[in-house]
Amino acid sequence: MSWPFSLTARIALLFALLTASLLVVVGAVLGRAVDAHFRELDQHELAGKFTLIQNLMHGSTDDAGALGQRMADAFAGQETIGVLLRNSDGERLFAIRAEHFPLAQRQGAPLPDQATMWAQNGRQFIGREKPLRLPGADAGQWVHVALALDISHHAHFLD
Repeated sequence: MSWPFSLTARIALLFALLTASLLVVVGAVLGRAVDAHFRELDQHELAGKFTLIQNLMHGSTDDAGALGQRMADAFAGQETIGVLLRNSDGERLFAIRAEHFPLAQRQGAPLPDQATMWAQNGRQFIGREKPLRLPGADAGQWVHVALALDISHHAHFLD
């Protein structure tokens, strides 16, 4: 029985198929690794901003205006970050780039305490909310801090 292709052609075809399969697998693995890396970077960025806000709160007096000014100074030039501070009733105390948040969150609905992704005005965001106790306040007085991080550059990189 005669094969339509020579032995050399069949070995070359086998090599090409194995190489293509390997490249597909490597591409998929690297794609998942890059996506996981971006998510980890986002978590570090959010954690760092929560720490910054907590330090600003602990270093401030009871004057809410002074705290707002210190936060505005600390977040100056950081266009990819949105911050919402609300009391336990959901009333907004302070906001930086509130347009980064969906309407429900701007109106007082909480974000989950785990990272959540959403799209707003053609950009992608990741964010979460965390309660922080006010310094020198009663045990029941908390400020709910919601952060939004613009991750559109990640989506642009991955596309």
